[in-house]
Amino acid sequence: MRTPRILLAAFGLAVVVDLASLAVGFEPGHTVAKPLLMPLLAAWAALRGAPRLLVAALLFGWGGDMLLLSDAEPAFLAGMASFAVGHVCYLALFRAHGRRNTAPRARKGSLHYERPIRSRGLVPCIARRRSALVAELPGRFGNAARCGARPRDPGGHSARTPKGLIALGYAAALTGTVALLWPDLPAALRVPVAAYSALLTAMAYGALTRLGLLAGLGGALFMLSDTLIATGVADWPQLPGPDFWIMLTYIAAQVLLTGGTLGEWRTPQHAPDAGRGDRGDERPGRTDDPVRPGRL
Repeated sequence: MRTPRILLAAFGLAVVVDLASLAVGFEPGHTVAKPLLMPLLAAWAALRGAPRLLVAALLFGWGGDMLLLSDAEPAFLAGMASFAVGHVCYLALFRAHGRRNTAPRARKGSLHYERPIRSRGLVPCIARRRSALVAELPGRFGNAARCGARPRDPGGHSARTPKGLIALGYAAALTGTVALLWPDLPAALRVPVAAYSALLTAMAYGALTRLGLLAGLGGALFMLSDTLIATGVADWPQLPGPDFWIMLTYIAAQVLLTGGTLGEWRTPQHAPDAGRGDRGDERPGRTDDPVRPGRL
């Protein structure tokens, strides 16, 4: 099917035009290209079977993009509100379709499960594709947990969940950023920026812990992009060409969030019966276990 490829190519062209225009200071090019970015990405994702909540999040991001083309304070507040609704869509998406405790993702060979012992009559439950490569946390390790297997790293030490540490890290980033920006923000924007920052941080944390590393990186880049905007509002010293870096990190964030969502959408764990009992487990000797699509 050529339509998704055409949309993806058009999106790539719009990205190049937008970033090149910002790099050379050609404002008309940015004004034309920026409004095309999120609709093209959303249309491509929709044709790839993306959840509606992902498409909605991208389109609310487009609304924010349009409003932030203006430098007026009401437009800035309205744009921030549009992005905030997009983050709510992302949070709902993670809750509805993401998996619990996906951080950290195990790489091949970096984390594995001990197989139960056959001589004791226990049936190995780690045969399903990819399931042995994913570390489920805490205390819930997919089918392996139901068979009494314990997750171990190659050195033989029990794996521990970093989820609490990740939450502390995001909370520290939020608190530190808002505390530093607060004195220099216009009085009318302090509370809205703080509230928006909390929602953005929750989205970034949810992306990592529900969808994994790819989407988590997207959430972190979204935080970086909006922090760059906030430092501009606070009249802090800026990098050369600040708008270029803002758009580069923002576009990368939305692409990674989209890619992370679509990648998770197609994993076997999102089959309607995945994770319920042992019906989804591959039986010994079978290699034709079908991969069912996720639910919309």
